[in-house]
Amino acid sequence: MMNKTSEFQYYSAPGRVCLYGEHQDYLKLKVVPAAINLRTVIGIKDNGLESIRIKSHDLDSSDEFSLSKKMTLAKN
Repeated sequence: MMNKTSEFQYYSAPGRVCLYGEHQDYLKLKVVPAAINLRTVIGIKDNGLESIRIKSHDLDSSDEFSLSKKMTLAKN
């Protein structure tokens, strides 16, 4: 486990677009994906709290949630 003074660890993944089958991949149905020349990059480090903080630099937005509260998925 990292402490509060630890440096960020960065991870990156290529962007993709679904040419056919948007939202079908997580339903385990067929999709036709294609890579694009954009990437997603995340940086993580332990904040020493029982919470997760998320900040999007591109969207100028942030959120925080507790790891001790029970979480449920939103229903349609």
